[in-house]
Amino acid sequence: MKLQNVKIDEIKSILFERKDIDERQYDELKYNISKYGILVPIIVRPIENGYQLLAGHIRYRIAKEVGLTEVPAIIVSVKDEDEAYRILFSENIRVHMTPIDKARIIAKLKEKGYSHSEIAEKLGISKSRVSELLTIIKYATKDIIEKIESKETSTKKVLKQIREMKAKSEVERRKENTLKRIAELKMELERVRRKKKELSGIKEELEEVNKRIKELEEEGKKLEPKIKKVIEYNNEYLSKVTKLDELKKDVRFINFKIKNILSTVGYSSVDEALSKLPKDREKIVNEMGKLEAKIDELERRLSELRSQYYRLEGQLQKVDGAYRAIKKYLSELGKKQKEIEKLSKEVKDLEGKYKDVKENIKSYLEVIDRRKEIIEELDRLYKRRKELERELRELRDAEAMEKRIMDAIEKLELEVKNFK
Repeated sequence: MKLQNVKIDEIKSILFERKDIDERQYDELKYNISKYGILVPIIVRPIENGYQLLAGHIRYRIAKEVGLTEVPAIIVSVKDEDEAYRILFSENIRVHMTPIDKARIIAKLKEKGYSHSEIAEKLGISKSRVSELLTIIKYATKDIIEKIESKETSTKKVLKQIREMKAKSEVERRKENTLKRIAELKMELERVRRKKKELSGIKEELEEVNKRIKELEEEGKKLEPKIKKVIEYNNEYLSKVTKLDELKKDVRFINFKIKNILSTVGYSSVDEALSKLPKDREKIVNEMGKLEAKIDELERRLSELRSQYYRLEGQLQKVDGAYRAIKKYLSELGKKQKEIEKLSKEVKDLEGKYKDVKENIKSYLEVIDRRKEIIEELDRLYKRRKELERELRELRDAEAMEKRIMDAIEKLELEVKNFK
């Protein structure tokens, strides 16, 4: 720390500027400085390219106004801005800093994150005084601040007024919030009552739906035995008819094969083939025997006869094959014919047994269609019943909500009456 004259131009910044200055005191100080110069040094700290003013803002301001080029200054090596505020606060207490200026310094430290206790310790004042000055700077109106600056009122009276104002404001705020909540609840009550009105017919509709569902379920139960009988007949009948068709296809195939065989041996009917083929065979065999007997004598005709022999042998194989095939297919054909006769009889029996169903097939189809309609209507009614049950729960919830809202409104209106 040292005392020396500092050029006005070297003061580059000011830590804190006082806002409210008593004009009479300011004019007196200006007169003295213009006549005698600055008797009480200002306080500065070195910064880059000059100094920062810590204390003596009014003296510095007047010095510039009266044209001084330099002023006496105490230069302190303070790097911490918080310490600079402590010096400022202490210095200006001595030169009658107003409570508002003090409050502004405290507010700056509060903005920097210091607690009330830390600010009180740094500035050398009580914690309660810190709280009082912060309360004044936060809540006091402009005209009250002017009265404090002009000493028309004390900080004690101002604090009392602020406390009363805050208490009154809190009551008003609570009252306003309560009235707002009452309005919200009334709007909600109106919405709930509209919902109740919308759901008013739910119970009756649900009863009608349940009644209709019961009727349709009973009707469906009555249709089941008849439908079951028709389905049983239909399944059995279709099975028999299908098997009969397959057997008829087999018969047609066998007849086709026999026809092909007959064409190879030159006969037009099975009976003709069965009656002539053995004779033809015997005849062929006899001829072959005669030919074989003449082979030795007819060497010269051997080539021709051998060819004829091979031809007859081929015919023999065809005849034998045809005969065996006809016998085989006739055997199968007999079996198939017996099955056809049996199935035809069974089908005829079924047709007689379920004659009433076949005769009333239209009514059967109508029954089937009716059951389909019942199932579709039941499905729709089941869905509607589910919707109605959900809406019924909503109705009950709305009724309960209506009561809760009315109780809440009554309680809040009572609170409003009790606000002072």
